[in-house]
Amino acid sequence: MPLTAAFSPNDRVADLLHGAARLPTIPLEVTSPPPSEIFASVCQGDGYDVAEMSLAAHLHRCGHGYDDYVGIPVFTSRAFRHGMVYVRADSDIKSPVDLNGKRIVVREWGMTALVWLIGILTDEHGFDMTTVSWCSLREPRIDVKPPAPIALLPPKTCVSTLLGSGEVDAAMVLETPTAFAIDQPNHEQSAVKRLFAHYPELERDYWRRTRIHPPMHCVVVRRLALAQYPRLAQELFDTLDDSRQRAIDALTDPGVPVAMLPFLAHAVDDTVQMFGKNWWPYGLSTNREALATLARYAHAQQLTPDAVDIENCFLDLRPTA
Repeated sequence: MPLTAAFSPNDRVADLLHGAARLPTIPLEVTSPPPSEIFASVCQGDGYDVAEMSLAAHLHRCGHGYDDYVGIPVFTSRAFRHGMVYVRADSDIKSPVDLNGKRIVVREWGMTALVWLIGILTDEHGFDMTTVSWCSLREPRIDVKPPAPIALLPPKTCVSTLLGSGEVDAAMVLETPTAFAIDQPNHEQSAVKRLFAHYPELERDYWRRTRIHPPMHCVVVRRLALAQYPRLAQELFDTLDDSRQRAIDALTDPGVPVAMLPFLAHAVDDTVQMFGKNWWPYGLSTNREALATLARYAHAQQLTPDAVDIENCFLDLRPTA
């Protein structure tokens, strides 16, 4: 019987998903369910042998003593999150400090994007999460006790309606609210605006100062599978690292563009100028500071009883020479 694996569809793992790459010695059956289903399966402990995983949820499980899975330092998703704070266009909220004492809706407490956002706003912009009246669109997938009460909203609640009615003062969500006129120049007629109108500049500045490109997802491996196949972690790391490099090579190929973006080549050039040629690194050594920062944020937001030791959550793997 092959081992089971699940990843969201993206160019970093495309070779494994489509059969263009295989582990050298270990049979692996790879599927691609929605990420939320993959994460929930791992959190319940009855999931895949290998899986993409919410990084905050992985730290939560490590911090609470679950050791059925261990991470490998492959980060399939990364993103800056300064752009996911929305307020009404006529709001008097002009900076993160103005969010203190307000009512804010989130998609789900404990999701990695939100952990990063709250941590950064707290560290750098005077935000105090304990003063906020929080409400959530769905229950957290992990058992967590937030530092402030969170009201669960009815199913199918619309973020734009909440903002428009004044029921909430702000939203911290990944999905762009429908009232945000994304197709208008400068979003002039939009009923909703981003708190950080020029968020790309903030994100670039954050990178320059911290050298952190926030990791969102990692890969976890069931320890029972590792006991059965001692080479599993290293073969996974090498195969996924090779797949990542081929994805970078495809983006930098001046021939046929790999995405329908008119200025893709410019974006790649800008990325190389800012991050260097290895702009999506795997391994612990180049990601330790980012992981330690997220662990600190997870503890502050009460996802973990203590700031977890990253060395206990991940195998320290490097590419095979």
